[in-house]
Amino acid sequence: MRKIIRLFIVLCSMVYLFSLCVIWTIPYWPTRHYWLASLIQMSPLWILCIPAVILFIIALFARMKLATLMNIISCIVIIIFIMGFNIPLSALKNNVIAPKNYLRIATCNLGTSLDAELFSKFMTTYNPDIFLFQEAYSNNQKVIESVLNKDIWRISFKDELGIASRLEIAPLEIVNRDVVGGEGILAIRYLLRLSFADVNLFNLHIKSFRKGGEAIIYEGANGISEVKRVVKSQEKECDIVSRWIKSHNIVLIGGDFNLSNANPLYKKYWSSFTDAFSKAGFGFGHTKLTRLHGVRIDHILTDGNWKIISSKVGSYVGSDHLPVIVDIVFTGKYGSQANKGIIAYNDDKTAKEALVSEDFEISLGRFRNNEDAIVMIDNTEIYNQKYSLKVEPKKGVDYPKIGLQLDDVWDLMKYPIVSFAYKISKGAPLELWVKTVYNDWLLLAKTDSGQLINDENWHETRINAKNLIQTILPAVKLIKELRFLVPKGSETAGIFWINSFRIIKDSL
Repeated sequence: MRKIIRLFIVLCSMVYLFSLCVIWTIPYWPTRHYWLASLIQMSPLWILCIPAVILFIIALFARMKLATLMNIISCIVIIIFIMGFNIPLSALKNNVIAPKNYLRIATCNLGTSLDAELFSKFMTTYNPDIFLFQEAYSNNQKVIESVLNKDIWRISFKDELGIASRLEIAPLEIVNRDVVGGEGILAIRYLLRLSFADVNLFNLHIKSFRKGGEAIIYEGANGISEVKRVVKSQEKECDIVSRWIKSHNIVLIGGDFNLSNANPLYKKYWSSFTDAFSKAGFGFGHTKLTRLHGVRIDHILTDGNWKIISSKVGSYVGSDHLPVIVDIVFTGKYGSQANKGIIAYNDDKTAKEALVSEDFEISLGRFRNNEDAIVMIDNTEIYNQKYSLKVEPKKGVDYPKIGLQLDDVWDLMKYPIVSFAYKISKGAPLELWVKTVYNDWLLLAKTDSGQLINDENWHETRINAKNLIQTILPAVKLIKELRFLVPKGSETAGIFWINSFRIIKDSL
């Protein structure tokens, strides 16, 4: 009987160690298991130590050397490889800082309440050159503006993302969350002008996992569908934003990723950058605190132009997140080269000379969500190596429409041609209309006539709008609106996709 018990303890220790090794491989799990990986990563991982400690104590008292060793290894695997206790061996050599190309950057999700006294103490203690903010709501903005001297700090807020900088900086581009059907700003690119380089600095806030976690807590297995939905949204955001960032040179990234660095989504979309804490931080580095555990989901990343000197988690400022502080040194080529090597999404001659040119890589462009349709970038429908604009009816809407917002009137004499690629659900109707400056609506193309093909395949079309319109109304030269719509009375209202939309000259 004693031998059976000892064998059982050895088998339990072995099976548990193997299970931990499977969890250790989470960053490499296949796409279909991303939801489970995220759920595990956002859970209190210290619980995994309990079985290993119990088995270790039993094996130790029973003088079972093999089982004792396996459970020691299990604890090491949990603490170092699963919970992510970091020992920055490479950072021990970083003992020289060159003042002229040195920066200290901080980032923090401010949550619902930033404490003025604690924030002031943090700024005095750590003295960053640049501070990136997420969830910088109006009450938090007031605290920041009251604490920081406006003669020293350049402060800018866009929606709930913000920045405070001692250095010359300007917001250049914004990616709105409408690209994935949400609201608010997903990321901002700033141009940071330094004496040694022009730097592309990105501030981002990826969708929170909170709703997925709450669904599991309150609904059990029924909440899995919500977890999958949240993780899918996170993946879309990471895909779009990371592609955008990777098209730039001399890059710094900070923000609330809502992903640990062991998450497979993080591995897939962000591992090409250097994680500052993984490189030079010590300990777990938890930035998001709960009653049961902490997770490291706030990160500062760099491209290959930087050397990371140190990274630490700062003091409490009133939020449920802790700030991250990073010291870095620029090691790339000197000069203003932040915009060199950029992969432009609209860099062909047609796009440059077009009245309208939309490729839907990081923006809905002039197309917008409305009361009838859900409009978003679809990164699963790629045509000509570009993402597509997806339009589908909202629940309860039978006849969705989507309009193009023109900066000014459309001069048919200069830009007579409309061209775009499209895909329409099988059998679904679709029409393309324009509105003249005299408020007349004219039909340019429709599926019923065969001008647009609804066979669920990609097609390209080139329409001479000037000729079609002036055949009916010869005096019309100016258009003020263009609209795709499902005609009323249709039995079906399907989904359609648009790509490479252009209003161009006849010669292009």
